[in-house]
Amino acid sequence: MNHEYLSAQQFTSLIPKGWRQNSIPKLQYLLESIKPTEQKITEQERRWTEITGVLPKDTHVTIIVPIRNGGKYLAPMLHTLASADIPRSAHATFIFITNNCTYNGLSNHAVNSLLHTLGHVEKRSIDDDFPNTIKNKGVEHAYRRVVIDNTEFIHLDTTAPGKANALNLGSSIADLRNATAFCVDANTFVEPDAIAHMFRETQRLLNEERSSNIGLIMGTQKYDPLPKPVLPKELQHIPSLSNLSLKELLPVLVNTEETIPLSGSFMAWKPSFIQKIGGFPNVANEDGALVFKLRSMKKNVAVAENAITWEIRPQTLDDRRKTMSRLIRGWLQTIATYPEFAQDIRKLIPNMKDPETGLTEQDLLLWQKANPHIPIDAVPYIFELSKKTFQHGKEEYEANPKDIAW
Repeated sequence: MNHEYLSAQQFTSLIPKGWRQNSIPKLQYLLESIKPTEQKITEQERRWTEITGVLPKDTHVTIIVPIRNGGKYLAPMLHTLASADIPRSAHATFIFITNNCTYNGLSNHAVNSLLHTLGHVEKRSIDDDFPNTIKNKGVEHAYRRVVIDNTEFIHLDTTAPGKANALNLGSSIADLRNATAFCVDANTFVEPDAIAHMFRETQRLLNEERSSNIGLIMGTQKYDPLPKPVLPKELQHIPSLSNLSLKELLPVLVNTEETIPLSGSFMAWKPSFIQKIGGFPNVANEDGALVFKLRSMKKNVAVAENAITWEIRPQTLDDRRKTMSRLIRGWLQTIATYPEFAQDIRKLIPNMKDPETGLTEQDLLLWQKANPHIPIDAVPYIFELSKKTFQHGKEEYEANPKDIAW
C-alpha cells in the first residue's frame, strides 16, 4: 500500500498506539503553535543536554535505517523518526539505506517523499563526499541529501542484500564523522527521546578510557497487543488452542539461567571498535551473531531501559512462521560461520537446541510448567508447529546457505 493514497487518519492508524500515547506528550512543547520558534529551539537544546549531558554542538550521532521492502509501515515509521527530539544544531546524520529492494521501488519512493517534505533535496556523489570510505560495491554513486543546520538526511541505495551490509556501510560513514552509530529497523518506531537516552548510555558505557567491557547497547522493545490469531483449518476444532496468542502458539523460549539481549531493532555502537573486530557478521541475523562474537571476546551487551521503541510484530500466524524460519536460517548460518559458537548458541537459545526439531519436547514442557495458563494438551500441537517452522528454516538454509536477505 502506497502511503500517498492514505488519509491522515489511515496514516496515523499505522503508528503503534503505544508510541502515540507515549510520544505525543513528549513532543507537546514543540507542537504548541503560540510559542516562538526560538523558544522551542532553546527548550529542545536544553532537553537534549539535560538527558545526555552533552551540548548539541558537541553531539555527533549517525542513525542508520536499513530498509528492504519496508511495506505499509515504512512511511509512518520514517516520519516519526524524523520527528525525534534531536536539536538541529546537533551533528546528526540520518542514513536511509534501501538495500536490494524488490517492491517496484515503493521503499525508495517512501524515503524520497520524506526527504522532499523536509527541505531542498540535493543530488550528491559518494565519490566526492565519502572518498575511500564506502567499500560496498553495490552502492549507487549518486545519492540524495537534505541538510538542516547541522543535521543531514541521506538516502543511499544499494543492490547488496543483507542488513549486515547496510549497517557496515552506515558504520563506515559514522566512523568517518567520529560519531556514535545507531541502528533503527524499518519496522521500529522510536520514541522521541529514545535516541537521547541511548546516546547518554553510549557516553557512559562505550568510552574506551573507562575500559568498558560493553561492546553494544540495545534499546527496550515494546509492542501493541496483537489481534487474535486465526488458526489453520486443521487446528480450529481444538479448544485448547483457541485462546492462545501468536507468541504462545509459536514461542521463542528463553534460557532463564543465562539470558542475553538479542534484539537488534534499535542498538548503538562505537564504529571504530566494531570495524576493528570485522564489522557486523555477514549472516541473516547479524545482531545475534555479533552478540556471540562479543561474548567470545569477553564483551557484554547492555540494555538502555529508557530508550523505548515500539516494534511492529508479525500480524498473522503465517507471518510469524516466516519470521521465525528466517531467524532459524540466520542462526544456522551463524553456527556454520562460527562453529566455535555452536554449543553456546544451542545452550542459550532453546529453539535451536535440537538439530532436527529445534525445540525439544522437554524444554516445551518446562515452559508450559512455568506458564500454567497454557493448557497441557496444547503442547503437542505447539511442538508440531515449532518443529515445522524450524525445519522450514533449515530447508531455506540448505537451499541457499549464503542468503542473508531478511
